[in-house]
Amino acid sequence: MKRITSIVLSLLLAVSIFSSPAISAEEVIQEPSYNSSDLIPKLSESKITLKPGETYTIKVLDSTGKEIDNTQLNFFSNRARVASVDRNGVVTALSDGVASITVRYNNYSLMLSVNVSGITWEFDESNGTLSINGSGRMQDYIPDNDEVTVPWKDIKDKIKKVVVEGVTSVGAYAFRNCTNLSEVIIGESVQYIGEGAFYNCEKLSKITIKGNAPSCEFSFSNFKNPFELKIKSLIIIYDPSAKKLTLDGEGAIDSTTYDFILGTTDFENIKTIVIGKGITKLHNYLFCAFNHLRNIEIDPDNKFFSVLDGNIYNKEYTKIIKYIPGSDKEYFEIPNTVKVIGDYAFYNISELKKIKIPESVQMISETAFDSEDLIIVGYNNTYAELFAIYKGYTFESLGNYEKPEDSSEVSPKETQNNNAAQSTAKSNIKKDNSIKVSVKAMNVKAKKLKKKTQTAKPITIRNAIGKVEIKITSANKEIKKHLKINTKGKLTIKKWKKAKKGTYKIKVRITAKGNTSYNAKTITKTVKIRIK
Repeated sequence: MKRITSIVLSLLLAVSIFSSPAISAEEVIQEPSYNSSDLIPKLSESKITLKPGETYTIKVLDSTGKEIDNTQLNFFSNRARVASVDRNGVVTALSDGVASITVRYNNYSLMLSVNVSGITWEFDESNGTLSINGSGRMQDYIPDNDEVTVPWKDIKDKIKKVVVEGVTSVGAYAFRNCTNLSEVIIGESVQYIGEGAFYNCEKLSKITIKGNAPSCEFSFSNFKNPFELKIKSLIIIYDPSAKKLTLDGEGAIDSTTYDFILGTTDFENIKTIVIGKGITKLHNYLFCAFNHLRNIEIDPDNKFFSVLDGNIYNKEYTKIIKYIPGSDKEYFEIPNTVKVIGDYAFYNISELKKIKIPESVQMISETAFDSEDLIIVGYNNTYAELFAIYKGYTFESLGNYEKPEDSSEVSPKETQNNNAAQSTAKSNIKKDNSIKVSVKAMNVKAKKLKKKTQTAKPITIRNAIGKVEIKITSANKEIKKHLKINTKGKLTIKKWKKAKKGTYKIKVRITAKGNTSYNAKTITKTVKIRIK
């Protein structure tokens, strides 16, 4: 009986279950409780653009769309001089450029790209003029960098003229592939022109610089047509096909203008230089780099310079300023009108083996010659012999000098003065500094450089007399800020997260200061850095 009752109750229970209403999924599935460590964060914005002085507060959302309290986050800027960030996630734009802000939450890292630009631009379609204004540094526009895009990219082929005012630099590759650009005007505020700024601008034929010559890394060697560069009142015309450089207008070719010429021309292949009538001064080292220079022309109306047999003298021919670097002569006689041999006059002259210095020469610059095997030809007891002895050059004597019969007699007092002058000259002449410098390439692996600082010693300095100073004078902008060199030639490349493979050339100036007995001597070398 009990067994029958149990079966009946079971059947009644089953019927009640199947006959009851259906239960919805919402009533069965409960809302899960999330742990903060299980939420995947994301930025509300991954790229922003700010003007210098503007701020932006970073917002991070969890996978439900809820904003995460910034007190739970950590913030870091890779370029604090461009854009800084405080512990509350407030980004402050400081100067033109691109910075990456890293946001860390638990085990997650997020990246915010901050583009800071203080420039404004306007395009006049009626005449094709692009006007750029603002303050601070224009950012660089490196090709294949997805983070930065040239603002005027959609009108590149319409740009015929560019006017830059207010900013302190022209960004790298800023006007790359502006194929119809023919003229550029750069304001006084610009101090630097970036690498490749006018790359592939084949029609560009004129640049006017209102202020001093800025430092630059772009090159005219890409251009096939004659090119005019105006710096204040100076006019520099470079003709690549004729391998000719013309220095015209009015004023001095000073050190900044000289550096600009070297930085903007294919100077090693220039064969002719023309100097106009308004040029008042030539930088001492101007012609030393022009290894293939074979012809120098000077306007007859120039009041400061003359040319004779391709060599530069002052107007009176009493000073030789520069012997032509590309000459293939092995012997040269200095005219007997010359009294002074100037700085670097015979510097970087590879073919010249022997030089005759006349008795008229009374002063020779300590940097006049750089050849170690030079033979000096001259008369006994003249400045030529004294200079040869104290500089360690071989002296080839022509015997005692005899004054021409038609020359006026020299008084005993003049003879006494001349002897005293020679004695003073002898005591004042210092010996050449014996510094020797050798260089080798520095090889670096890109993977290692992206993780930590790399060092090497590509420069070896021997026999330097006096204190040694080393300075990097020229380098690609992208790598220069990562470089450091000490007085022993040790070169350091700081950790570079965006290091690109390639060969970088840097120019290094090494100076031995000398002492009371030895002259100072400066040597410039090129060091190759290969990032593989």
